[in-house]
Amino acid sequence: MKRKTKLTKLKITEVSGVDNPANPGAHIAFWKRDNETNGDNDMDVQELAKKLEEMTAQNAELAVMAKMSDAEKDFMAKMKDEDKKEFMAMDAEKRKEAMKKSDESEEAEKAAAAADSENQMEKKEMSEKETEAVSKADFEAVQKANKELADKVAKMEAEKAFDAFIAKASKQVPSLASEAKVDFAKALFAMPQDQQDAVLKELVAAEKIKSEYMIEKGTSARNDGGASEQLEKLTKSHMEANKTSFSDAMLAVTSTPEGAALYKQTLAGAN
Repeated sequence: MKRKTKLTKLKITEVSGVDNPANPGAHIAFWKRDNETNGDNDMDVQELAKKLEEMTAQNAELAVMAKMSDAEKDFMAKMKDEDKKEFMAMDAEKRKEAMKKSDESEEAEKAAAAADSENQMEKKEMSEKETEAVSKADFEAVQKANKELADKVAKMEAEKAFDAFIAKASKQVPSLASEAKVDFAKALFAMPQDQQDAVLKELVAAEKIKSEYMIEKGTSARNDGGASEQLEKLTKSHMEANKTSFSDAMLAVTSTPEGAALYKQTLAGAN
């Protein structure tokens, strides 16, 4: 028996039509096509299989989504693609549970954010209050220091002005420069200028009366007789009653009708 040989894995590069073929019993089936594809009809088997797989997956997703509620769809729309697949693979009960947990987590995050925001606001308010308190304290300290300095300067200026006043007034009324007259001199210095001038005028007159009264005339210190003695008694009585100096008492006594008359008599006696 003649052995037959089967050829496999042959690659035919050319088929020619001839009058006398070498193998008249051979049959060849073939078709002709372009190498480039122009649409879905030209896709190869692998591409068609991939497309079919994609369409099957889409149909499965659409079937699952058709059973979902609007709330589940809205919830899933916010997810990433990998999370969507996991969510769609769940049954209805697990999807509700997942949504509940998500809502609780979201509420917790909002509460935490609100608490953090509130804490930040409180810290800011406290910081502002502390800053305001420190600023106020610093301002008050500066104000106090300025006032103390201004008071010190004012006191120095007042003392300087008082010393100048005493130096000038004591030339007319020497007793104003004495320690016993300090309070009176300060009161006089504080008076308005017109009143100050009027009092100084009276004090000058009193000093004049005093000096003239104390001058000895002739051979006796009181050559004018009773008028001088009466005027002296009235002056001393006024000094004791009012706790004042001799010159002030003399000024007060000679300002009365009786004292003025006695003073005129002493002047007349002196002449």
